[in-house]
Amino acid sequence: MAVSSVLLFTHLCAVTLAYSEPSCTETPESQFEFQQDGDYLIAGLFPVHEALSRTRTVPELPDCNTEVFNKHGYHLMQAMRFALEEINGATSVLLPGVKLGYEAYDICSETANLLAAFNIVSKQNVEKQNEQLTTEKHYDPKTIAVIGPDSSTYAFTTASVMGYYLMPQISYEASNELLSNKWLYPSFFRTIPTDRYQVRAMLQLLSEFQWTWIALLGSDDDYGTQGVQSLSELALKYGICIAYQAIIPSYSKDTRAQMLQMIKGIVQTKVNVVVVFSGNRKASRFFSLVVEQNVTDKVWIGSENWSISTSVTRLPKIQSIGNVMGISVKAAEMPGFAEFEARSIESENSKANEKPVCRNETFSEILACYQLLQQIKQVNISIHDAPLYFDNNGDPPTGYDIIAWDWVGDSVSYKVIGSYSPNPERLLINRDLINWNAKDNKTVPTSLCSAECWKGYKRVVTGAHLCCFNCEACPAGTYVDINDLFNCKPCEIHQWSLPESDACLNRTVEYLPWNDITSAVLIITSVMTLLLTVATAGLFLLNLNTPVVKSAGGKTCLLMLSSLACASCSVYGHFGVPTAVGCAFLRELFCFSFTICLSCVAVRSFQIVCIFKMSGKLPKAYEFWTKNNGPHVFILVSSAIGFFISLMRIVLDRPVPIENYSISPDKIVLECSGTQSVGSAMETGYVGLLSFLCFAFSYMGKDLPANYNEAKCVTFSLLLYLVSWLGFYTTYAVYKGKYTPAFNTVAVLASVLGILGGYFMPKCYIILLKPQLNTAAHFQNCIQMYTTKKSDH
Repeated sequence: MAVSSVLLFTHLCAVTLAYSEPSCTETPESQFEFQQDGDYLIAGLFPVHEALSRTRTVPELPDCNTEVFNKHGYHLMQAMRFALEEINGATSVLLPGVKLGYEAYDICSETANLLAAFNIVSKQNVEKQNEQLTTEKHYDPKTIAVIGPDSSTYAFTTASVMGYYLMPQISYEASNELLSNKWLYPSFFRTIPTDRYQVRAMLQLLSEFQWTWIALLGSDDDYGTQGVQSLSELALKYGICIAYQAIIPSYSKDTRAQMLQMIKGIVQTKVNVVVVFSGNRKASRFFSLVVEQNVTDKVWIGSENWSISTSVTRLPKIQSIGNVMGISVKAAEMPGFAEFEARSIESENSKANEKPVCRNETFSEILACYQLLQQIKQVNISIHDAPLYFDNNGDPPTGYDIIAWDWVGDSVSYKVIGSYSPNPERLLINRDLINWNAKDNKTVPTSLCSAECWKGYKRVVTGAHLCCFNCEACPAGTYVDINDLFNCKPCEIHQWSLPESDACLNRTVEYLPWNDITSAVLIITSVMTLLLTVATAGLFLLNLNTPVVKSAGGKTCLLMLSSLACASCSVYGHFGVPTAVGCAFLRELFCFSFTICLSCVAVRSFQIVCIFKMSGKLPKAYEFWTKNNGPHVFILVSSAIGFFISLMRIVLDRPVPIENYSISPDKIVLECSGTQSVGSAMETGYVGLLSFLCFAFSYMGKDLPANYNEAKCVTFSLLLYLVSWLGFYTTYAVYKGKYTPAFNTVAVLASVLGILGGYFMPKCYIILLKPQLNTAAHFQNCIQMYTTKKSDH
């Protein structure tokens, strides 16, 4: 993967040079493999060899040629040579008349890397001194850019040095996030994503398979320690707990026991997934001990530096450790590279080093490092269908491949099972491509401290880690949100839930609609009641001067029937969605109308008692009552009191439409407020007082002539009124819901029909069916019989 990155960068340098106007050419001849002459040089830092030990007591420079050959580093260097050969080829029109050369440095150790950096920049100082000491414009080829190095640790050193001279440097493998700091490393670029994205890709991968109980290891260098720190800081955000965390030291006899203790710690924590953020060299040493300790059936998540490293896959019995998945830099096609590398190996020993000859006496200063640096920042190209550009931090837009080791016998292949893109952030995994270390090859391993709770159960942490918990059911009215598994969240006021819920449901909105069957029955009943009331009023109006109507109250009966008609109209406010007008006035209309009706009944009963019982005993009082229109005054005052009570309720405690959430956890009942308020109690109390007066006066006249004895009729009417409203309030105390307005309507109609049936219907019966009883003679005869009976006693 890094080999393709080297190729991309080398082409990039050629692209930026193409925008300049160079004036220096040379006669190319065969070159030694570590150096090729040209008008401009590109320095390459490659780990062609690997020092066996990097732990030294004093700084020293090892002889790289005596160290272990690194095949991967050799491929990297060949990739740069291949790219330069393509650019310098006869068919290339990218840089006509200009040849690029290179200087390759073997950075087998940190001191070799530092020496290479100083060697590169020292030529910049020599050129400046030559400009000051001589007027002769003849210079050696100029190094204009640096490729490499391969590790973040080495890159920190070279990026600091190159940044001072603003010399462009692009690394093909250094991924440490700190290198994106342009204040510290202004000329540093890279062709692989920063570790910030690699860490996120790893966390997304862990979340994809719900591996929340993991061990985390990192190598003891900048790459490993920074990766471990970044991953541990973000782990909880993804719901992942790190059961064990350690740093892998460089292998030696002194550190062997420490590394064995790390492996023991992984086994003791019973994690099944281990993330290893390490370079390939230290990963290889570590996994050799893992195999030695017979640690099997684990899932190992590898960082891009070792996940496709042959130094790890070629370890004996490495396939026994379990499944290995990893992050890998996206590959790019390199047509012709394999053939080039084969030719290079064949001709390596026959090449000789020749010095370049610069034929022109001057070459253009547009190619200063700063100008080239600015050109690289603006590049946006595609090489072999691979896009290449850099953001403000010098980082590329590329993502990662997700790979899995696939073993067939002793042979391993790196199967691409998915991909990760950083912008927008997205992880795609094809699970069908994964062969798990299980009998059926399809059972996904688990790595949990505690089993997942059932839906509707919250997590109750039992230890230091959030991933270790007990499960507790959430009560009704709450739920467990997938984004917060540790709390039972209350439902919104318009929602409800059963116990053990993971979501809330919308409440059912209840009211008594017009088209409900119950509403239809009640509306028909109310219309019939209204028609009956109007018909009775018409009958009484036609027979206003008859004895029966006069004895019932005369014109006062018309007032009573009008008030009953208004009371029956008040029921229409109980159907449909409650409205402000309906709540505020229709309830008051019934109370005020019924107050007038009861005031008339009370006056009529009192009037009869006065005529037959009080006129003889208290003649002056009776005379005062009659001369001052006592009945009319009483009705007026009583009605005014009722009106004042209703008015004060509307002003101070007006009923309004409300959504009642307290009646039922799964319902919203639309109703009018104030059913049990102080104003409602005052209205009910006042109507009850008038009812008591009606009953008392009627009872006092229970022994009056039959034509004037209203005790039974009034008692029946008031009893029906009392029972209907006691029934309503009793029902309201135990049930509040959709049909509460229906019960209220029944109470209103029962009250109206009680007065109609108990007080007016007997009179209508006489008027219509017993006209012989509706005569003055009959009433006079009844009075005489009552007088005779009283005198006998």
